[in-house]
Amino acid sequence: MTKYSKMVYGETPQTEPMFGEKQVRNNAGGYVYKANEWDVLNRFLILGSEKNTYYVKAGELTKENAQNVLNLIAKDGRRVVKEIVAISDAGRAPKNDSAIFALALCGAYGNDETRAEAFSALPKVCRTATHLFQFVDNISNMRGWGKGLRKAVSKWYLNKDADSLVYQLIKYKNREGWTHKDVITLAHPKPVEDWQQFMFNTTVKGFDHFSAVRVSNGENYIEKYIIGSNFSRYVAGGNVKRACELIEKYNFPREVVPTEMLNNPEIWDALMSNNMPMTAMIRNLGKMSSIGYLTELSDASRKICDMLTNKEVIKKARIHPINLLLAYNTYNRGCGFRGNLNWNPVQSVVSALQDAFYMAFDNIEPTGKRFFIGLDVSGSMSCECYEGISSAMAGAVIGMSLMRSEKQVAMYGFANTFRNLRLNSRMSLDEIMRRTDSLSFGGTDCALPMRFALNNKIGVDDFVVITDNETWAGRIHPKQALDKYRNATGIDAKLTVLATTPTEFSIADSTKNYMLDISGFDSSVPKLVQEFAKGF
Repeated sequence: MTKYSKMVYGETPQTEPMFGEKQVRNNAGGYVYKANEWDVLNRFLILGSEKNTYYVKAGELTKENAQNVLNLIAKDGRRVVKEIVAISDAGRAPKNDSAIFALALCGAYGNDETRAEAFSALPKVCRTATHLFQFVDNISNMRGWGKGLRKAVSKWYLNKDADSLVYQLIKYKNREGWTHKDVITLAHPKPVEDWQQFMFNTTVKGFDHFSAVRVSNGENYIEKYIIGSNFSRYVAGGNVKRACELIEKYNFPREVVPTEMLNNPEIWDALMSNNMPMTAMIRNLGKMSSIGYLTELSDASRKICDMLTNKEVIKKARIHPINLLLAYNTYNRGCGFRGNLNWNPVQSVVSALQDAFYMAFDNIEPTGKRFFIGLDVSGSMSCECYEGISSAMAGAVIGMSLMRSEKQVAMYGFANTFRNLRLNSRMSLDEIMRRTDSLSFGGTDCALPMRFALNNKIGVDDFVVITDNETWAGRIHPKQALDKYRNATGIDAKLTVLATTPTEFSIADSTKNYMLDISGFDSSVPKLVQEFAKGF
């Protein structure tokens, strides 16, 4: 390379843009690529933006992402809706909140076709009344209640069969400051069945002035609705035996039961006898243990372990691996992050939660490729992305899901220097998180994985870098390091970037077919990484 070429095309510090490349300055002062706007949408839908990053407050980050959604709605609103549905309906995100917010933006700011598409997608994205109340709260801050919105919300109620509607009415009575009375009053759904008329009237006006409609064909949903809506009256004086009978007969959810009765193990046994939904079950493991319902070698523990290790049950529940990680982390520590509830963890349940975490990912058969995982453990990755879990900790266990599904995987940590984390696929989630907790050190140099592999003559087919893309500390850009590795080794090595924050930055050049940028906490991460490595 001549001296002129070297000055222009040689190694470039990350604090300077590469010549001839369309790069932008990230929040740390380094130069990276601007992620494709559709990839940014994907990140927002999966990662959300309710937590501050190291550099950006949650409010500012949310406004940036909201503006990106609006820009995409103007370009192709129907595609935005399809992206929202694809991620939400498949349970690829830990939370549904950002998908609901984005759908509300489509319903408020889209053209006629986009709004129609958004309202049609409402039942797929807002599957529970909690989701519906979130949507209503979001869109009410954006626009008024026109005909299209009223019709869409009315259909959400009217298209449900009797049992489904009863469940929504008695389980989700008040969320996000909204009630069914509020929403039904605004939407004005026009019932076509007597039982719908009865439920809507009593929801809005109460039960005092209405008598029950007739029950036909042995159906008991009206009875279930009346008792579930007024459960305290039917178990006056805290009659546990009567409460258990009603719970088992009508398959009532936990929310129907008065709070003071939830300290009785018999109540939880009745709730579990009806196959409590998995999401509700994992949220209440600590409570069940604290009152002595869950104990070592008990039938209750066995039943819960059977549920947690049933892949079909996990898939049907749409439960995200991150939520299982949170459940594992909370339950294993023996106390909640809020309040004063304490318990003795049942070790078989702890192990089952760990198994469930790995089963919740989409995997394919081992590819036979060689994966080098570089986990960013710099200072900016120390920010909490979920309660009690930093981005580095979450990234480590996500990387472990790939390590357990492939035969040739190495995972190292890096900041502005390299560190062998000594992780292996047989470690518990607790061990993995402890290895990365409080590990943050120095600045960020995302070129280090490629440089380390080249210097140590390690054959790699796919570099998987888990990072917030706030790189700045290197003397060479990640792309330059990757190209240097490819040229020196003759290996057609790829780079997959797992983003941990919903910013517009990426170390991957999306115009190159050997680089891929995806959301790091997508439940499909192992599958996406493996398919890219194979050359899908």
